[in-house]
Amino acid sequence: MLPYTRNFELNSAATGSRSRGMGAEDQKVFESVRAGKVRTAEQRRAAAFKLVNYPWVRIIKTQALLWDHDITFGATPTNNDIQYHWLTIACAKSVSFMPIDSPVVHHNYYKSRAQITSSRTPQRIQVIDAVLQTHRRLAAIGFYQGPDSGSGVGVGVGLGLGPDSAVGAAATAGNRSSSDIGSDLGTGSDSGSAPHQPHDPTHVQIWCSFASHIFEWAETRVPHMLVHDYKRLVGRAMAIIEAEARAGENDQSNIPRQPRR
Repeated sequence: MLPYTRNFELNSAATGSRSRGMGAEDQKVFESVRAGKVRTAEQRRAAAFKLVNYPWVRIIKTQALLWDHDITFGATPTNNDIQYHWLTIACAKSVSFMPIDSPVVHHNYYKSRAQITSSRTPQRIQVIDAVLQTHRRLAAIGFYQGPDSGSGVGVGVGLGLGPDSAVGAAATAGNRSSSDIGSDLGTGSDSGSAPHQPHDPTHVQIWCSFASHIFEWAETRVPHMLVHDYKRLVGRAMAIIEAEARAGENDQSNIPRQPRR
């Protein structure tokens, strides 16, 4: 994993930019690694999971990881890097951090250019599909229970992709009731059964916390007319994820329940 910095254009006519460094939480992760607090292979993997899901902060082996494990970006217009982030780390044989202070990657933000991350269109609600698509792929590789003991809870269950799905319909129409949208929750399946590295309950906890956080983050960017439906669908999505997480643990208290929305 590579240290980075974010450069923000001062205004539409500016020729320079202002650097804000890494995000605060990412900075903490890299500082912990450099301080020697992250020692084992699984601690490094957990640390990588905690990073913001920027796809450009990693160097990976294309055939040994992407091709052999059928790893791609997600199918949604927004947040499609969630699947890439989680699968590349989950399926990697090992994860390491570049042990330097200076940024290797410079990510530029331009006020004069439209960016998907800052969009506040109805498509933003498709973050739910992005998370559940990733959930299904993680479940298929034994992320929750290990490759030989999967419960199958929630595998292939979620909000279908595309304009005819619950989320897609909400994003294109924007005027359906929450009960109509909720009744469209369907089933599906995802390819990819490549073995995950040894199951670790800590990784599952990080994933559950990430899902809850990304849903909260996206809510502030969902158009007002869709917020009610969005909250209802998020509640159902989190229930699916939490059920799979709890099924993989003998001690259910290890997986904190997220508050219902």
